[in-house]
Amino acid sequence: MRTRGNTAGNGGSRRLLGRAAVLIAAASAAFSPGAGTALAQPGGDQVIHSVPSGDLPQPAPRTEVIYDSIPAELPPHVASLGYQATGTSEFGDEVGFGPGGHRKLKSLEVVLSSWACEAGRWNTNDCFSSPDVTFDHPVTINVYEVDNSGPTPVPGTLLASQTDIATIPYRPSANPVKCTGVDAGRWYDAATGTCNDGIAHPVVFDFGGTLLLPDEVIWTVAFDTSGYGAEPIGTGTACFATPQGCPYDALNVGAQTFPGSPYAGIDIETDAAFLDPVAAASYCDAGAGGTGVLRWDAPCWADNGPLARITATEARDGGQGASQGASQGGKGAGEVDKK
Repeated sequence: MRTRGNTAGNGGSRRLLGRAAVLIAAASAAFSPGAGTALAQPGGDQVIHSVPSGDLPQPAPRTEVIYDSIPAELPPHVASLGYQATGTSEFGDEVGFGPGGHRKLKSLEVVLSSWACEAGRWNTNDCFSSPDVTFDHPVTINVYEVDNSGPTPVPGTLLASQTDIATIPYRPSANPVKCTGVDAGRWYDAATGTCNDGIAHPVVFDFGGTLLLPDEVIWTVAFDTSGYGAEPIGTGTACFATPQGCPYDALNVGAQTFPGSPYAGIDIETDAAFLDPVAAASYCDAGAGGTGVLRWDAPCWADNGPLARITATEARDGGQGASQGASQGGKGAGEVDKK
């Protein structure tokens, strides 16, 4: 039986405008149909302004967080799923927003985890990266309708897909002074006093507030690596021949369940996720339900929920026609890093 996960409000609150609200209401009551609307000075009959009917400016649509599993204070490192290490092409979660909302998708934020080194490797204790050095890689966010017609949910219609060129930091250099013993090869974060393998990096995708969302969706992150993805990049690249390898092969997607999350919205099944790896061992069921296809997987994701923050604007059309139209790393940039 499928059970609904944690729920949380969006933390928003209605502001009371006090006397200003009364004045606005009073002015609104004085409006009458016609070519224009006249406003008079208090206690007098002198017209001081005339506004043609229908020309009043409309307020900008309000943006609100409708799902959020990313903590306000993101730690320097999060548990993550390595795409190259696990043969994964796509990974995400089924989430809900509660009934009755007329929401248009504004943005979707995910957390990437970079284990890439400018020179050396994260698992050979010789990682080196210059400060603030980055690499670029195309990353895709997909949003699917949920097909609940069978015993387990499956991705339905692709409602939205957006590919951005993400600018991603290399992880900082190994710190042989602060990070020794079992922490050897890791980088040191002075703010938290921790030694870390990867560096967490949030990326926001702007969808523009045009897609009317249903009450539940499946969202995923997809990108290509040397060996996997919709169009594997291959091993003939210049970076593949270097000692450090290609940085995108050491790129993971954040998957960690933080206390109290989600902070807004609903994680439909807290111990499930959606993923598409070719390696049977990457699934909770060891591939019994099939490999190399994006599908529901449970029940081993309770501590490793995919991280996302989704915002939406309120639809002005009344919501008619809902959503039409469409590491623990293998130690090889990590499979699922649970440190």
